[in-house]
Amino acid sequence: MTISRSKDYIFTEKDGRLEFVGNFDGYYRDHADPWGQSATEEMSGYYRRARERLLAIIGQCPYHSSILEVGCGLGYVCEQIRCRFPDSQVFGLDISPVAVEKARALFPHILFSTGNIATPNLLTQSYDVIILNQLLWYILHTMDAVLDNCRVHLSSNGRLIIANGFLRNQRYGNDVMENYDGAFRYLSQCPGLKIVHSAFDNDDEEHFDASFVLTLTAN
Repeated sequence: MTISRSKDYIFTEKDGRLEFVGNFDGYYRDHADPWGQSATEEMSGYYRRARERLLAIIGQCPYHSSILEVGCGLGYVCEQIRCRFPDSQVFGLDISPVAVEKARALFPHILFSTGNIATPNLLTQSYDVIILNQLLWYILHTMDAVLDNCRVHLSSNGRLIIANGFLRNQRYGNDVMENYDGAFRYLSQCPGLKIVHSAFDNDDEEHFDASFVLTLTAN
């Protein structure tokens, strides 16, 4: 999320604008803790609050026996979910094979897999909860495919949770969705899905914290 940390791996600046690079394998290969996911660095306060909010949202879902976190990275959030909901099956998915390999080493009791959530027919089962966690800026230009994939693989009473930080000065993707209000408008128009909850929190961090919960619309 902090662009300076992922400079030249995920985003690069060209002519005063940010361009998406998406070299996630390189970033995970060259850095032990990309984006400070372990929550032991300067982003620890933000992560603790954001993850606690996410866990609370999961607890309010009508069912959570099977939970998939998309964009699981090193697996720290999957492990927190597993500890909070020990009776749930927790799965992690990430586009980076390097990240998944490291997640498996850190948390071998969780099932991690590699894949691009925008790929049709990628998932092989349905889930009570699908989480797109800190992922928006990397999927903006494939959002329709991503949301359609999630919709198809939600159980009948399932919930899609989108949890994300928003920079105070957004410099990328403004043409797709600009800050929280733009994200709300975009998600409100998703075919087959409807927003049942949204929240926006300002904790005086570098990032605002926002979440959206969506469910299937009636046929």
